[in-house]
Amino acid sequence: MKNNKIAAVVVTYNKSKLLEENLSSLLNQTLRLDKIIVIDNCSTDNTGSLLEEYSKKYDAIEYHRLEKNIGGAGGFNTGIKIACKGGYDYIWIMDDDTIPNSNALEMMVENKFIKENSNWGYICSNVLWVDNNPCLMNIPAPHKIWNDRIGYGLVRLACTSFVSILIKRSVVEEVGLPISEFFIWGDDYEYTTRISQKYPGYMAIDSVVVHKMNKNTDVNIVAEEGSRVDRYYFEFRNKFFIMRNEGKKNTLHYFLYVLKTIVKVLKSKNDNKKKKIKVILKGMFHGFRFRPKVEYLEK
Repeated sequence: MKNNKIAAVVVTYNKSKLLEENLSSLLNQTLRLDKIIVIDNCSTDNTGSLLEEYSKKYDAIEYHRLEKNIGGAGGFNTGIKIACKGGYDYIWIMDDDTIPNSNALEMMVENKFIKENSNWGYICSNVLWVDNNPCLMNIPAPHKIWNDRIGYGLVRLACTSFVSILIKRSVVEEVGLPISEFFIWGDDYEYTTRISQKYPGYMAIDSVVVHKMNKNTDVNIVAEEGSRVDRYYFEFRNKFFIMRNEGKKNTLHYFLYVLKTIVKVLKSKNDNKKKKIKVILKGMFHGFRFRPKVEYLEK
């Protein structure tokens, strides 16, 4: 990778303080980034002024403000597209609340196996929460042969999240872009699974990032409270698309998952039971006709 160009892609929305910490960590990596492409999903806080200031101060930072919020999926689709058109060979993608250790990129790029072999599709970091415990939202799914490169400090994966993942431009050119129509939820699972069907993907255990979520909890509509219930619509709509594409058996598993979730909601002691069930069923029914197409880079 000595002569290859590496760009980071950061998708941000209304988290200017965390974004500032993220950018500081990216600017101070032990392995220098050639470009930091920030996709602003039409933030309404002071993110815009912050990025205008940073892009003037640091040549490495390239700021793109979108006209509307197109979700994390749309933001990553846009950012990866920009990086590929810019001629960058490797693209390191993450959210604005991801804080990489200073050597996180180096521990991926300079891994002995990765340096000496081209047959891989992506590498991700080991994602921790602020207390140094694993971040429950970002635990990757291991491949059935997970230890084939364990001697190199690599764990083979079936899929992972978009919190610190390095992808080759050549792979993007072959398999296409993340599906922007997902908006949020499942875009990372679908995309890394798509890549893993052609190339092995790995977690570099010595590449560490901290995901500064408010709480270290996995997402779960049963336990969810407050205004975030509506976002679960995308889980049930997008999951239907993903599992339907994986075959009839997984489609059946999807309907069983929906049924079990509704039962758990009804048995729970939380409020908003009626709203939660409405969101689940709305996502499911819309999933029947949700059939987005994979977008490929223009040649």
